[in-house]
Amino acid sequence: MARCMAGPRRRRQWPYLIAIAIAVIATAAGAVLAASSLGAVQQSRLYVQQQALWAAQAYLDEITGKPFADPDGVDNETQRARFDDITDYAGLRDNGARDAAGQAIAGLATFTVRVSVIPSNAIAGIAASDLRRIEVRVAAAGSEAVLVGFRVRP
Repeated sequence: MARCMAGPRRRRQWPYLIAIAIAVIATAAGAVLAASSLGAVQQSRLYVQQQALWAAQAYLDEITGKPFADPDGVDNETQRARFDDITDYAGLRDNGARDAAGQAIAGLATFTVRVSVIPSNAIAGIAASDLRRIEVRVAAAGSEAVLVGFRVRP
């Protein structure tokens, strides 16, 4: 008689085991999806950080490519396309990254770019009047890239 009772009891346990197996699989799938979602968010942040770094590098390259002293004697030009020396960039603030002509760069409208150009005595033997420290800050989506360069009077 004990043998007859074991059969029906085993059959009743299968639905519970299946339900437990489904719960375990669902939990594991949820954990995998959560981990991949976190990875996507981190990848997105890294992408924005990389874009900010590229924008900062482009600005720094543009500025350091200009002469130290004003070639036309007109100081502080107001239109970016007319900037002809490094001091014209002092205090520049762009809402949205822009190219050298001042045109907005597609996809970078949420970026904020700030530039400072100041005399510096950071290098021994070079007077502050002959050395400029150029700092470019690009901020977007909670991350910021900061690049610093120097320009010496020839």
